[in-house]
This record gives sequence, C-alpha cells and structure tokens, in this order.
Amino acid sequence: MAIFDGHNDLLLNLWLHHRADPVSAFFAGIENGHLDYPRMLQGGFAGGLFALFVPPQEYIARMTPQYASQRWDPIDILWQQLAILKQLIAHSAGRLRLCLSAADIERCREDKVLAMVAHIEGAGGF
Repeated sequence: MAIFDGHNDLLLNLWLHHRADPVSAFFAGIENGHLDYPRMLQGGFAGGLFALFVPPQEYIARMTPQYASQRWDPIDILWQQLAILKQLIAHSAGRLRLCLSAADIERCREDKVLAMVAHIEGAGGF
C-alpha cells in the first residue's frame, strides 16, 4: 500500500540538525526525526505535504544551542527550508519530484517517484 502523508516536519528537522549537508543526511538516514529516504522506502511512503515552518526563537535555541544567540529572519527560514527541498530533489537522481497539482501527484504514483508538496505551516514566516 502506498502512503501519502498529510503533514511532516522533515524540512524543519533537516534545517535544525543537518543544515551543513541535508542531502547526505536525508539519503543516508537520520537518527532523530521520523522521516528519511531509507525509512520512506521501507514504509511504502509515496509522498506527502512537506511543511515549511518557522519555529519560535526559543525552540531554535533549545534544539540547536550553537545558534541560541542568533536572531533569525522568519522569511529567511522559509527560504532556507525551501532550498533544502530543492536540493533534495536536485540530488535525487529522479527519485523525488516537486508536485504543484493533484495531477503531478498522480504522475508520481504512476512513475513510482516520491511526491513532494511544499506547504507553509502557520503564519510565523510572514
């Protein structure tokens, strides 16, 4: 059975914990978090809605103490997470695809390619 996830925080996890090399972390496997490419394959993951989320500054400081003193521009956080999504797709050798419509998602199912729909969670980025 193919699973389409209605919401996940993969991009936030990669941004917080694997900013230096999110592509390698995603394709090799991530110890923290719920999703990475090996587990997606193992679980029958067909695609999902990948959240672009601006966490509170306190959350960033708690999760990444090395950035505790840095103040982040919310729009920059959204752009950085979107850039991670684009990097994953660009380095996927055709295994991932950005979807902008239901027809795109259906084509991914037919082609056995992981469907990635970006969505903005909350209004913190604005």
